[in-house]
Amino acid sequence: MLFMSPMAVTGQTTAARRVVVQVRVVGPDSIPLPDVNVAIARADVGAMLIGGTDATGTRAFTVKIEDDVYAVLARRPGFRPSETPLTFGPSDTVRVVLTLAPVDATELAQVRVEARASNYILGADQIAASRRQIRDAFEALHKLRPYMLFDKDRCRTEVVKNVWINGERVLFMAHNAIVLPPATLVDRRARRVAREPVAVDSVLASVRAEHLLEIRLVNCWDTSLPGVGAQNALYVALKPGVDWNWKRGSFIADSTMFSRRH
Repeated sequence: MLFMSPMAVTGQTTAARRVVVQVRVVGPDSIPLPDVNVAIARADVGAMLIGGTDATGTRAFTVKIEDDVYAVLARRPGFRPSETPLTFGPSDTVRVVLTLAPVDATELAQVRVEARASNYILGADQIAASRRQIRDAFEALHKLRPYMLFDKDRCRTEVVKNVWINGERVLFMAHNAIVLPPATLVDRRARRVAREPVAVDSVLASVRAEHLLEIRLVNCWDTSLPGVGAQNALYVALKPGVDWNWKRGSFIADSTMFSRRH
């Protein structure tokens, strides 16, 4: 999937601000399409935020925008991928509708491999339904989706190297990152053979379970998202009103912080 030709952000964006992007995906008959993988991409970064549409074909993202080129990408097995550039004006909400066209029968074999994507998603509802003691994102993956850190069936020589939280890449090539694990993590890592870098586990341990909305894995096979660091990556989405930084981990943000941050 290619990033579309540039369309600059409009309005006064010298300081970063946050805008809600509501994406609705439909088929050629205008019927809403659920379970569509949607991404917000930025030209100089690549895919920043990813998520799936609900039963109404809708997915909302909170995007921190700066002076750059942005686009919405959508894909679902059995349909041709689609994308459109984003233009931001003074409004705090942008609504986008994408239409996906079914692929021809001769093309289906090329997209069937994407049907396993649901195995690489862990949501807050699944964590709650497990009824297991889960304190943070580290325990969520290690107890419920360990193959999201090491996909031995499809990526035997690759582990997670990149981590995105709420649209910001916080880890890139984690083997080279120096991130000291918290004391509470050392013992938990020692209970199993951890193939992923300690920096990945350290970041995950800083995200409290009650703050998690969703974690998605883009593995080594998935080349559909543009940008450096988009593969072998975990995309962590936090619940509305929750933010993250290196000092505090995940935390409830006050209403003015989103406009002041960075």
